[in-house]
Amino acid sequence: MKKHKNISLGCGKLKILGLSLLISVSPVLSVLAETKQSMCEDGCQSRFDKAVQQSLVIQSDDHKFAGKTEETSKSSCASDRTNRDTKSDNNCTAEKEKNETFLKQTIANICLSIEYRLTNESTGEAAKKSAANKNTADNLNSDTECRRLKANSPEDYRDCAEKARVAKDKEIIAADKKQLADVRKAEAAQDACLEKCKVT
Repeated sequence: MKKHKNISLGCGKLKILGLSLLISVSPVLSVLAETKQSMCEDGCQSRFDKAVQQSLVIQSDDHKFAGKTEETSKSSCASDRTNRDTKSDNNCTAEKEKNETFLKQTIANICLSIEYRLTNESTGEAAKKSAANKNTADNLNSDTECRRLKANSPEDYRDCAEKARVAKDKEIIAADKKQLADVRKAEAAQDACLEKCKVT
């Protein structure tokens, strides 16, 4: 009977010793758990920061691309304007040359008619004057048309440039919306990450 009693007392001492060890180790385990959670949360924050930074880089690149696209469009607008003006000038020059050729041919025909006595001289001179007046009027009309086309040219360029600016603004707005969406996505991922840190 004494032997069993000693064993019982021995077990009791072991229980007390185990509890004592557990109590002394608990603060250490608590600190380790807190450290682990803190490291986990730091990792979540680091991933969030990287995601946000990446979204800002993409946004900046998109803004630059939009600006370059606008400049390219404006350059194209200016080139189109120059081409239209040059074409208009060439058309006017060609029209005047055509008028001059027609006038010279008309006068030559009148001179031949006078020479062969098919037309008297006074009638011929009147016909020459009429042809010259018509030539002047045709040239004036040609100049008027050239001025009209050139007068519209700056307005056409402004319209073209304005469309390029509007397109750039739309691209920038789209880039800003995308960046905001990326940040919201990163925030959601961070929240999920932090919740996981609590569980572990």
